[in-house]
Amino acid sequence: MATTAPTPASPWSVTTSSGGGNVPILPNELLVQIVFMTELPYRGVFLSVCRFTNRLVSQHVYQKAVFPEEATMTDMIRFCYKHGQSLEIIKLPQRRCYYPDTFFTILAQLCPKLSFLQSSITPKQLVRRLLPVMKQHPTSSTFMLTHVSPSFAYYELDLEQDDDPSSPPPDIEYYRLACCSCCLAIRQPKKDDDVVTHISHYYHHPGALRSAILPTFGSDLVSLTLNPYDILTASVAHMIIAKCPRLRLLVVPTVKADGLWMMLRWCDTLVAVVVGSTPPLDDDDNDDDPHHTLAGQDTVDDENERAVATVESYKRVWCVHPHVSHFQGLIYKSWHIGIIPRM
Repeated sequence: MATTAPTPASPWSVTTSSGGGNVPILPNELLVQIVFMTELPYRGVFLSVCRFTNRLVSQHVYQKAVFPEEATMTDMIRFCYKHGQSLEIIKLPQRRCYYPDTFFTILAQLCPKLSFLQSSITPKQLVRRLLPVMKQHPTSSTFMLTHVSPSFAYYELDLEQDDDPSSPPPDIEYYRLACCSCCLAIRQPKKDDDVVTHISHYYHHPGALRSAILPTFGSDLVSLTLNPYDILTASVAHMIIAKCPRLRLLVVPTVKADGLWMMLRWCDTLVAVVVGSTPPLDDDDNDDDPHHTLAGQDTVDDENERAVATVESYKRVWCVHPHVSHFQGLIYKSWHIGIIPRM
């Protein structure tokens, strides 16, 4: 028996057919409930059901946007205008070296949930254009600045704040990556001096990472530098993933391929891993021998290089930058692995 299509004034949704079978007619009220009971990663199918569901989910369907290299500013603004309310992660085209200030202001206004942005935004644009719009954002935000001049002095931003007492200084910390022009900027809107969010070194003690560091500080850590004696194996990676739900930056002197793969596969918040040896920060600190990496260091570097090579084509990895530095006649090799986070 033939079915009659609803009239335009009907409160029932329009039927569509696929493969010869009719989709059941559902009231719009029920469609609304179905759409918003569906988890975000699966809402995309509703964009093509009918016009009503398309309009309904367009602002609640995408969490992440990785724009292709050929995307123009108009393309990106149009996409954010249509889908920006749910966007939390944005990666802009890598080849473009400059965006005007107004572009970032519009981006922040269209994407109120933005928690990670990777682009060629400058530190001044970040402080002047993006952060003022995001100041009401209750959670932390991370920015990967990909084209920061090596000569840029971050204290200039503090001087600008001193000139404008009415503007409170943003709670943001910068971590320049030595291998390239990238800089990681982490914003903490509610900074608590009693909460440890960054661990750059700790003294070697068997079991210190497992028994003290991660259980005590892991839940708040945003960046972690492992002790030279703590190799990133699969078991160590499993501990870090379980104890550090907010981790963005991990620095590891020595890695195993399975440990590195586990971090990329299961640490959804991670945006950068630095693998390898770096010059000592304090030449007078003899508590841990700064030359401990000399014995067999060539072997360690070779193992690190092989481990890093296994992840170069992984879908979350957008760059692998090698770096060689010299200090007191010694050679230090490291690799920066750039990662697109999932949250």
